[in-house]
Amino acid sequence: VRLTLLFIIVFAATFPAVAVLLDGFSESRFYLFALLFIYGAALLVGFIRYACIFVRYAGTVVRVGADRFSISYGKKMSSTEHELFFDSILAFRLKESLIERLFGVCKLTVESRQKSKGVSDYNYFPFLMPRAKAEALVCSVIPEHDFSAQKTSVGARGILPYCEYALWFVAAVILMSVFLTPFMLLLLLIPAALILLMYAHEGYVLEKESAAFVFGAFAAKTLVVRYKDIESISASDNLSSARLALTAVDITVGQYTRVFSVGYMKRADFSELTEKLEKKVDKEK
Repeated sequence: VRLTLLFIIVFAATFPAVAVLLDGFSESRFYLFALLFIYGAALLVGFIRYACIFVRYAGTVVRVGADRFSISYGKKMSSTEHELFFDSILAFRLKESLIERLFGVCKLTVESRQKSKGVSDYNYFPFLMPRAKAEALVCSVIPEHDFSAQKTSVGARGILPYCEYALWFVAAVILMSVFLTPFMLLLLLIPAALILLMYAHEGYVLEKESAAFVFGAFAAKTLVVRYKDIESISASDNLSSARLALTAVDITVGQYTRVFSVGYMKRADFSELTEKLEKKVDKEK
């Protein structure tokens, strides 16, 4: 679906200009044939890739023990089994695209201590699963987390700080519009609109021992982490967020993990989050 949408956007943005330059459809049809060939080849490669993934992860079984996950997949000739201990898990990530959300499935990944020590982390759950099953696996390790809890959202005003970032890009595109066709101008303005839509449905839950951050509209992502496993936290503001008492939050989990940009929070809630982290430090002392 994503590939088809990309093909339609590229075709709509470029073909009219090509038709004008080549003086009619009869000359420009070869450009259309070239696009169709690239589209078909990409589809074929994608189907082959997914077929290989299906064969490799056939017969997947996840067993939940008292202190570990036992994950096995593959046939007898190339079977694989992983043992993932609960005390090595730092955080869970649930990711679901728009199509996956329609079917009620998501991808579950973990941040573990192996990765925090500089060792490549295993892709322990390399397959889609029902959302309810993924939530049950998370609650096996973080039982105090409640996925049904009411999430705090900054609402529509949370889009304004992103608008401020997008304005610079829009201004540059408008300056270039003298040299662009209307369709090419639309193609360049799409990323600016996507910046806003990506963060249209963000929210967060601050519980007693853990927190969950939900961000993204098309590809919704959920980060569930215990306060004791947060390595660092930082905040940044621009003019819009400062006026609205909001702040953009970045979180790192473990020593070598990447930064998670979890979107904007109310400044009062960010203060509450930092207080919980300070209590964690006091407990460690």
